[in-house]
Amino acid sequence: MNPTRFELRDREEVKRFRRGVVLKPGSFDLSKLKEVCERIVYATDGYGVRTDEIKQQLEEGLKEFDPHTDVLVPLGSASICVMAAVVLTRSILQSKRDDIDGFMMGVFLPPSGSYEFWHVPIHPEDRARELQSEL
Repeated sequence: MNPTRFELRDREEVKRFRRGVVLKPGSFDLSKLKEVCERIVYATDGYGVRTDEIKQQLEEGLKEFDPHTDVLVPLGSASICVMAAVVLTRSILQSKRDDIDGFMMGVFLPPSGSYEFWHVPIHPEDRARELQSEL
């Protein structure tokens, strides 16, 4: 007996995240990340050396980031990770969407080779501060 379309859909693997947004390409083992993300994309090309160039790549690479369905994966140098958090937080605050209270970040745990997923909150006082800075 052939399974129905509904039965097939029930058996399809549902991933936790739509996209895993990795900050910088490299020789990272992404196999565990691929298990929980529909696809992996990179926010930068990994060749930027000047901060203005990296900031521009991050702004472009994170433009379509959806805090409800995507996960930020901070692989790369510490400076690019901090810059990405600032760019993403500012972008969320400037969107003025009240339904976004933060974003998910996937942290690689080298000993186990797995990822731990953390919610990075954006507090109401951050939103108020951003609105005041626009005045």
